[in-house]
Amino acid sequence: MANKKQRRKWYVYTIVNQTGKVEYVGCTYSPKKRMYAHKGKPKCSGWGKFYGRVDVKMEIVEEFKTRREGFDYEAELKTHYGFEITERKGSKLMPLMSVKAYCSKTGKELGTYPSISEAARQCNVGFRSVSSSIKGRVKVVDKKYTFKEC
Repeated sequence: MANKKQRRKWYVYTIVNQTGKVEYVGCTYSPKKRMYAHKGKPKCSGWGKFYGRVDVKMEIVEEFKTRREGFDYEAELKTHYGFEITERKGSKLMPLMSVKAYCSKTGKELGTYPSISEAARQCNVGFRSVSSSIKGRVKVVDKKYTFKEC
């Protein structure tokens, strides 16, 4: 028998103001809790984007059986409404950026990847390691690579 997490439904939603303009597109398994987080007092990033606003409401656009399907459709809607395309890593949203991998010893370019996630997958290193290398916090990843934004 499938556990509760596997049976969970995912909802793609928009947050619309009184004039009908879509101000946000998201995906969640709990619309009520998510709207509470959007309208709640700012505690951390992702909380309180619409704090104190009474002119916005959440509209469920579509329901999905899996998280991946929901996030894929969310990306389509963001493109449709003209929002910046982003990729998810856990609960964080990162700008989608092309990444180049270099050999840390020779400096030779090893490849170009369409995103941080793809670079991490192909080089078999962690997402955070690639991100830290791009930001200059880490010089060498896994004793082999350095990464730079294209």
